[in-house]
Amino acid sequence: MPCRAAGRCGWRGAAWMPEAGAALAALAGGWLPGCAVAWADPARAYPLLPGEDVTGMVPKRAAEFSAGRHAARLALGAAVAIPKGEDRAPVWPRGVAGSITHAGGVCLAAVSHERRGIGLDLEPLRALGPELTALIQNEDDRMEDAGDPGLWLFCAKEAVYKAQYPLTRRILGPEALAVTIRGGHLTARSREPSAQGGQIAGRIGVCAGYVLAVAWL
Repeated sequence: MPCRAAGRCGWRGAAWMPEAGAALAALAGGWLPGCAVAWADPARAYPLLPGEDVTGMVPKRAAEFSAGRHAARLALGAAVAIPKGEDRAPVWPRGVAGSITHAGGVCLAAVSHERRGIGLDLEPLRALGPELTALIQNEDDRMEDAGDPGLWLFCAKEAVYKAQYPLTRRILGPEALAVTIRGGHLTARSREPSAQGGQIAGRIGVCAGYVLAVAWL
């Protein structure tokens, strides 16, 4: 599902064009009713709030961390701290489900007061190659869209993992999930017979030189 704004957003030579972040945020927001989505530039260092610790991070990672928090605050419409937990996942304010992703030159954050879990993932549009695809794809995956199966499945499974993790605290690798992608829609379930819970729904598509996936509970 191409982004309608893709023709005017993205990279121009080495210069970052902010229209890409706006287009990706608009696309994700359209896919996530009841959620707010905002973007930030991960090359910038944004102000942090007390509790948001970047000790030990290299400058690039610290800037990405600050961009994620800045985008999350824009989406929330509030200057609240979003520290990282012991598992390094964001600790969202009570009653908020959220997700942060960054890749290349853009960072996105989505938040919701209505959904139990949401997940975002953003990957630069590129072929992963057969070896990586073999680690990501399994016999229960179904891919009916015209895209690189390894990249699309990786992006979809990352979004699904982020959506379920705050609720289950289960670490699910790509081999543990069965994903179907059809017509820009995705569904996912656990391949583990003992796992509880039903399917997770989502959307996936291409915009501004990225594959973007969202998932929700």
